[in-house]
Amino acid sequence: MYKKTVRISTIKKREFLKFQNDRFLIIFFILSIIAIITSGCDSNKLKTWSVEGTVSMNGQPLEEGMIRFRPKQQGNEHPAYGAIKKGYYKLQTSGGDFEAGAVPGDYFVTFSVLSVSQSDDPDAESVETLPKLYTETDTTPFSVTVVKGKNVFNFELQTNPTF
Repeated sequence: MYKKTVRISTIKKREFLKFQNDRFLIIFFILSIIAIITSGCDSNKLKTWSVEGTVSMNGQPLEEGMIRFRPKQQGNEHPAYGAIKKGYYKLQTSGGDFEAGAVPGDYFVTFSVLSVSQSDDPDAESVETLPKLYTETDTTPFSVTVVKGKNVFNFELQTNPTF
């Protein structure tokens, strides 16, 4: 009778250890999944680098407008943009940190300065005041390469460009 008790006890001990081992594996698996999920939370955030500088028109700071960096190469689908205020701009990228700059790569640089009609007509259209040379990707004379680290690009526009 004693042998049966020992044998039953040994079987229960093996089952208990197997259960403990299985439980450990299940907990390890769940924690691994949680770690993978939480470490990937910021994987959609782009790594951007600071881009800032000045924009002047005929030697004077451009009071206000927009600057756009449009990617040259396929695969970089993240244009960067920024407001120009008193001749200064700082870029931000959709999908990146606010005002963080641009993804490294080559860009065409375009500008826009709109003139809003002073009439009371709510349907009045705004008009681009810069020459088409500066507003279109296929005509702009400006291109830059954004690299890791701080990037400073200054641009001089002319009312009557002679490129």
